[in-house]
Amino acid sequence: MSACQLDNISPSYGYANLISLTALDLSYNKFSCELPNWLFNLSNVLHLDLSVSKFTGLLPESLGNLIYLEFVDLSNNSFSGPIPATLGNLSSLTFLDLEKNQLNGTLPESIWQLPNLMALSVASNYLSGVVSEVNFSRLSRLKLLDMAANAFIINVNSHWIPPFQLQMISIGSCKLGPKLPAWLQTQKSLKYIDISKAGLVDAAPDWFWNFAACVKCIKLPNNAISGDLSNVLLNSSFIDLSSNHFRGQLPLISPHITMYNVANNSFSGPISPSICSVVNVENKLEVMDLSRNNLSGDLPDCWRHWQSLLHLNLGSNILSGKIPNSLGSLLRFQSLHLANN
Repeated sequence: MSACQLDNISPSYGYANLISLTALDLSYNKFSCELPNWLFNLSNVLHLDLSVSKFTGLLPESLGNLIYLEFVDLSNNSFSGPIPATLGNLSSLTFLDLEKNQLNGTLPESIWQLPNLMALSVASNYLSGVVSEVNFSRLSRLKLLDMAANAFIINVNSHWIPPFQLQMISIGSCKLGPKLPAWLQTQKSLKYIDISKAGLVDAAPDWFWNFAACVKCIKLPNNAISGDLSNVLLNSSFIDLSSNHFRGQLPLISPHITMYNVANNSFSGPISPSICSVVNVENKLEVMDLSRNNLSGDLPDCWRHWQSLLHLNLGSNILSGKIPNSLGSLLRFQSLHLANN
């Protein structure tokens, strides 16, 4: 019953014989109420999706009575209060998504004891507390971890080797620093990483760029990471290094990149070596933001090779000269910012 514009979840459903129900999907509705009591009588349910349905109130302890649950998505609602420790009863749980609610307090210890958990998302709540390597010791099957936009402090040993191989990690706005975590280089399957605004104050080690070459999406903005990137090749599809302390000439970029943001750093020198070296191939770049650096010289005249480009921001540098004709060849182009040069 997903996306059916439902706004009433009648208590009378409690009198129906739903004992054999194994999957319930009420996502994308407009209930604007607390979870009904009859829901917790679905003793054989395996899959429960109540996301984006305007549910309110506390998460009840009785949610832990549905012991056969394997998939739980309660994201994008208005649930408040603490996460019930009884969720630790759901020993078969592989997927738990509680993101974008108003939950507070700490993650109960029982959550870290779920041995089959493969995806855990609690992003965009009001959660806090210290998370250490001990918490992760039983989560050997974990593939997706999203704790972003909370107030967690992640404190693990510098020589820690995680028991899992993540494909996605998002811990932006959690306190992680000051060093870039060395354990990242043990994650051979990682495709998405977001450690933005994480209190990182570190010179990026050489291993990081070798590691990053295999990651499709990298988000590191709003830290204080430093280093000369003149000889670095960025190979990811989505790269956001904005608002750090990177310096040197602009790094080389691969034709696979679609979003490239290095704004508000200390890059210097001309743009041409970075941009004009990628020619005679199909470039996929759509968004480029090089603003608020110390880039100088003329604008390059090789834009005809970047036919996917939609948005270009070169503002607040010390660029000079004429606007090149090749910018006029970009048929999909939507915005150009050159202010404060």
